[in-house]
Amino acid sequence: MGTTWLGVALPGGSEAVHLRLPGDRVRVRQLAAISVFDLLRRRLAALDA
Repeated sequence: MGTTWLGVALPGGSEAVHLRLPGDRVRVRQLAAISVFDLLRRRLAALDA
């Protein structure tokens, strides 16, 4: 289990998200990368709306 913080800063403000991800170090890093790109994708899509 790994505790991870993700953050995104955009012109409209910044956001931090706390996650507890399962797995060993490699798996936690993979899941964190996937999660932060998904968070960024969602925030950028919201800017277009």
